[in-house]
Amino acid sequence: MAGTGSTPVTSNNLDADVPRGCRRTQRRFLCSRYQGFVANPGGSTGSLCLGSPIGRLVGGVILNSAQRGSSA
Repeated sequence: MAGTGSTPVTSNNLDADVPRGCRRTQRRFLCSRYQGFVANPGGSTGSLCLGSPIGRLVGGVILNSAQRGSSA
């Protein structure tokens, strides 16, 4: 994952990219100010390392990685 944008948070300017992801998958970006740990959340094969409260990208925006495995 790579992120670029403005230093001041108030600018609300962040671009996030996962350049070598799995092909034809959907991505949702999550964020938190706190660290946490939940093993296999929702039956997944990984761990969630975010603490509550957890934020996510909203507004109906779901990024698709397409054939090349990148959403950029």
